[in-house]
Amino acid sequence: MKGLKAPDKEIIDYLAKKQLDDEEPRNETAVALLKSATECIKLIDDLKLILIHNKTELNFIASDNPVVMENEFQREYGVGFDSIGIWFLIPISAKYSILMIDSKLYPKCQDVDEFVITREDEVEKFNNIQYMNCREILYSFDKKPLEKVKLVFEIGFDEEFLIEIRQTVRERLKPQYRDIFLLNYEVEKEIKNNNYLETAKSILSPHKCVFRYNAQMDFLSLHQRAIPFAQNINLSFTRHRTLREVHQRLQLISIGSKITGERKEKNNYDAQGYNEFLLDYFNNKL
Repeated sequence: MKGLKAPDKEIIDYLAKKQLDDEEPRNETAVALLKSATECIKLIDDLKLILIHNKTELNFIASDNPVVMENEFQREYGVGFDSIGIWFLIPISAKYSILMIDSKLYPKCQDVDEFVITREDEVEKFNNIQYMNCREILYSFDKKPLEKVKLVFEIGFDEEFLIEIRQTVRERLKPQYRDIFLLNYEVEKEIKNNNYLETAKSILSPHKCVFRYNAQMDFLSLHQRAIPFAQNINLSFTRHRTLREVHQRLQLISIGSKITGERKEKNNYDAQGYNEFLLDYFNNKL
């Protein structure tokens, strides 16, 4: 720009050297990451481990961000490791994935150690989730699962058109969602809800325009008693608590719901029913 002077070479060399000197050695970074992982173990050691066996001809895929962390009870407010309702899905091969889940809130996961998948449409849901959670790259043993993912998320002759729409929406929503999965989910939801694809149909090839994403899997259905209290930021809760702490937290929620400035619908819930539900959760009576 006019009036601005390029920095001297000495300054550039100094800043470059300082950056190199300030970088942590790789072994220290690795040790720090391992230490952090060790500390997180205590937050997930209560989750149920379930093996998912894919017996179809359609393989599982993976991505450059393969560990999916989600929460059907609190999709936006419960993604912390210690939140009730949390689950992790991790593909470990073309035919096996691991599910780590707070099974108290998912009845179909309570008395099983393995799920066997015999339908390709169920495998597609797993693969769609990998796409939603990826950063840039998907991995697969063959093209077939990748082609099916593409059918769900891409469009017609001019795919760059949809890519441009998706990038525009993503940039606008990015400040609101730090979690990649939630960001991708909200981008696709907005594209669908605002009929961006319908507009694209009139411009591109109608029979090539497809959007049918649905990652809801049957075994991830919430407990019926949890449904009335799901997606309410005031009712998010962590799992590692004593009963005394639970009672104290319930009192705070009750007081907060009376004085908070949140919208009315966020505070309009069955307080007694929630208290009974949560106490039964912590007493393993759901």
